[in-house]
Amino acid sequence: MNPEKIIVDTDPGVDDVLALSLAFNHPEKLKPLLITLSHGNVGVEPCLKNLVALLNVLEKERDFRRHHGLRGADFGKPLVAVGANKPMVKDHAHGEPDFSEDWEGFHGRDGLNGVHSRTTDLLLILKVQLLLFKMAQSSATSPRHRYQRTSRFLINCVRINPSQ
Repeated sequence: MNPEKIIVDTDPGVDDVLALSLAFNHPEKLKPLLITLSHGNVGVEPCLKNLVALLNVLEKERDFRRHHGLRGADFGKPLVAVGANKPMVKDHAHGEPDFSEDWEGFHGRDGLNGVHSRTTDLLLILKVQLLLFKMAQSSATSPRHRYQRTSRFLINCVRINPSQ
């Protein structure tokens, strides 16, 4: 049976990172084609950082399993589209009555309760990968890496996969 193709709109904080991990670890059931990042618990830049970190950790897990002869998920990387960095209607959408810059919210400032600041080797990897992502986005001739609005990515994804 072919896996169900999905589009995921997310603000990868603790809850969404768990959901994405489950999706990526069951490629026989789900195939994420596109991940769109949008403002939610945190802005889109921390969302992108969290997604890159998740993909990095999942790749390391897959490589570890292969190296030790263990069965592991063999997932592909989906397209990633970065959406709006603020809500369309409100100044903030976290549900807190008195939002301030000092407020860390339920998921912390980075959406993952400070994991990036506590894991220095991961932070270095993230900085390099985010730089590569931004360079690919700004200089690539491939339509796969060119800047497009998230809505354009959604439309193209549906066109490429009609009736799925």
